This record gives sequence, C-alpha cells and structure tokens, in this order.
Amino acid sequence: MINNIHKVLLVEPCYENFGGYFRAFGIAKSLAKKKIHVDLLISSNKKLDLLIRSKKINDFLTIITLPRIEIHFFINGRILRGVIASIFILLKKYDIIHLFAVVHFESNIPLILFSKTLGHKIIVDWDDYWTGIHKTISFYNKFGGIIPKYFRFCEYTVQKIAKYATATSDFLINELNKIGINKTHKIINCVDPTEFTPIDKATARVFLKIPKDEKFLLVFGNTFFKERTIYLLRFFEKLQFLDPSIKLYINIDPKKLITENCPEEVFEESIFNNIINVGFLNKKQLSHYSSATDAILFLMGETSYEKACFPIRVGAFINSENVIITNETNTEACKTLKEYDSAVVDRDMNILAQKTVSLLRDSLLQKKYQQNVKRAKQALSWNNQIEKLLRFYTEILSVE
Repeated sequence: MINNIHKVLLVEPCYENFGGYFRAFGIAKSLAKKKIHVDLLISSNKKLDLLIRSKKINDFLTIITLPRIEIHFFINGRILRGVIASIFILLKKYDIIHLFAVVHFESNIPLILFSKTLGHKIIVDWDDYWTGIHKTISFYNKFGGIIPKYFRFCEYTVQKIAKYATATSDFLINELNKIGINKTHKIINCVDPTEFTPIDKATARVFLKIPKDEKFLLVFGNTFFKERTIYLLRFFEKLQFLDPSIKLYINIDPKKLITENCPEEVFEESIFNNIINVGFLNKKQLSHYSSATDAILFLMGETSYEKACFPIRVGAFINSENVIITNETNTEACKTLKEYDSAVVDRDMNILAQKTVSLLRDSLLQKKYQQNVKRAKQALSWNNQIEKLLRFYTEILSVE
C-alpha cells in the first residue's frame, strides 16, 4: 500500500532554518528517503523577494521558496503564498497534501478551498498551541486581544473542516478529538542525526579551550518564555549555593532574557559571574559545545502551550548523545525523555539541583544516561518514525 504514495506536498509557513521548518523538513527528507517525491513549500527569508525559487535537494525532494513582501510583522505576503500553494495543488497531482500551522494563510487558504473536493488527501498538522500562546508570550495580548481570538478561530473553527490531522502531543490530539477530527496521528519533533555530529568530550574541550575538569551545563535555544527564564535562573541560584564552581554556558545574554521576559524578578547578582554567553551556535559550534558539556539543561513551564508543543531543540539535545536535565512537567517532551530514561528529572527544583550536583561528580552515572540517550536517538530519529506516518497516509488513501 505504501508504494501507492508517489507524491506529497508539504506546505510550511516558516522560512528555512526557523521554527516549524525543521519539523516539515525532517518529515520531507525522511519521506524522500523512502523514494516518495516531495515538494516542500516554504517562505523566503528575505524581506523583499518576488520570485518563486526551486532547490532540488535530491531526486525525490524539492524545496520551493515562495515570495515574501515584508511590510510589517503581520503583513509579509502570507495571503499571496496561500494563493500560490493553492495553484500548486490545482496544477500538480499530489497523493497527500500536508498543511502545517493552519493559523497562517499559507495553510488555511488551501484548506478552505480544497477541503470539500480533496478532503481525503488533506491533512493538517498542529505542532504549536497558538490559542494558548498569549498566556506565555505577552506580545500576543496587544491590539485589543484580537490576535488570540483569531488564533482560536483558526484552530477550533477553520481547522475542524479537515478530516485528518497530525500533532506533536497527546494534548493536541485530545483537542483535535474535541473538535471532531478523530483520524489523527501523533508524531513528535524527532531527531535529525545529520543536524550535527557529536564528538569526543575531551577533544571538544581542547578545541573550545575549556579546562577538562571544569563542571558546566549547556543551555541553548531560540525561545525562552517567562517561566523558562525564571526557572532557569532560579535553578542556577540553587546550583550555585550547592556548588559555586558549576558554570552555565548559554547562547543568549541572560540579562536580556530577564529584561524581555521577567523584568520584575530579581536574581542573585553573583550567579552571573558563572554564566557564559557563547552567542549564536552554528552546527559546528553546537557539535562542540554539546559534546564538551557535562549535561544539557532545559526547564519548561506547564502552560497549555508548553503541554501542547514539542520543542525542536529537544531533538537536538537527544542528537548530542549527552545527558539531559529537566524538571518534571506534564509535557510531551518530559514524558518522552522519561520514557527512555534519558534525562535527570524531578518536579522539586531543590531535589533536581541536588541530583544535578551528584551527576556532575559521577562520570559513571553520566555514561549510563548517555547510553540511554543514544538508544532514544535511534528510536526517535525521523527515519524510524516516518514509517508510522506512512502507514497513516496509506490508511487515508484507502478511504473511499
């Protein structure tokens, strides 16, 4: 049955190397490895780009970059891209049309236009809970609250005209069931082993000029919400009290995080002496820092957004083959890490801090977790998980 799937269209509103692009590209690349022809439509990352550009990745995967006309944060050519995506659907014969993030016009325009005529071929993908994002990012509360209302309209009214859906979490699967979409498939943001290659810890430390006996944790990512920022710095305060020699390497200025996310919070000034801002990490640097560190630290909140999403960076954490430290939350990411026993976890931050100090002093315990992370990496790679998605595609095509 899988052989009946010949060509798939993925419509991703994000541009290359940003946000949901990594999810769509991971799926696209893995489908292509199964010798399925894939067109991946994305936005240009240029502020003014009037061209449609095509880049052939291999014999089975083509990335098509659509025009972008950025006048404002909210006005950047999304309607135009939605129309172009619809033209692709009209002119080309696709077995499956997979639309990502229906809060954006790139996906909801094709969904509205073709849900009746091509309903058995159209799948929506829900990877972030935009309805709840205003509780996490205050920016979306501006403009009289119209933005959260629009997000909810898209996710709970427009999206329900689809018959089939994929999502990143049990939370979102449950929400899909509530709006009447019962044919669903959960697929988390998986691991891309080609993103970067882990190297020997000692070699990485020599390259980065980090002393071999220095104890340090690594934090990296593009998005730090209020809860994440507060939890991170409060947790590091606890670590410094237990062991002031521990250092924290981070890819963002911590004081900028405070200003942007929690200006009302006051932290022990002394902790910033042991926080090193390494700045943006390209793939080579990410390989070196994630290999050199004693463990990777990631603390999450428990808002509806956090429960719904599966952060892209978690796949990068697992790809590093290094120990992960996280607080216990009712999130898909935490549940997945616990399932593979690939992280040091505790709900009590004081106990988690004590466990972290013990971990940094015990190389054998670090190696035990690293072996578990390697097993998780194998099981959760896009190439392994794509088989389940293909079976879902096949079930859809079998429906008359």
